[in-house]
Amino acid sequence: MCAVELFIRKASITETRCGFRHERNQRETPSPNSVPRWVGQWLEEGSVTSKKPPGRQSSVRTPDNIARVLASVSRRPRRSARQHAQELGVCKSLRNSSTPPLWPKVTSCCAVWTRRVIGHCFYKDEDGQAITVTSQRYTEMINEFPASNLPPNHTVWFQQDSATAHTALISMAAFRHFFPQR
Repeated sequence: MCAVELFIRKASITETRCGFRHERNQRETPSPNSVPRWVGQWLEEGSVTSKKPPGRQSSVRTPDNIARVLASVSRRPRRSARQHAQELGVCKSLRNSSTPPLWPKVTSCCAVWTRRVIGHCFYKDEDGQAITVTSQRYTEMINEFPASNLPPNHTVWFQQDSATAHTALISMAAFRHFFPQR
């Protein structure tokens, strides 16, 4: 509003910008394009606030709208999301791009011999959900693995990735105890 009043009094964009800086004690001034635009908007509408853009208002996620979308998709599941949006009048920004649920994650460890699977261990919590393998859990698994399951007089290969739990000092100490000849 200050810039509009200054322009009406001084009738110069440069003087308006200097007056704005002096009156507001600011270093930044409105751009030379902004002042005439604000004045035109003031004369046309009586306000310098931005008016809402023309066009349809955006949709809102309400239970009714969600039910409409679900009903439309269940009627024609092969129809594309774009066609459903066009039919229902849902703008692009409201379309929810969801990924299909992944299979349940499983963290396991097992020993394999050429003739059979020697043992397996699944890492789960009380609820049956997969948990992260920490060095403590990994060491417990190594210590609980029965040595009697290993084939006699055969070379045993133990393969692991370089995860932190596998290379931690406590895990490596458990392996040295389990495989003393290595």
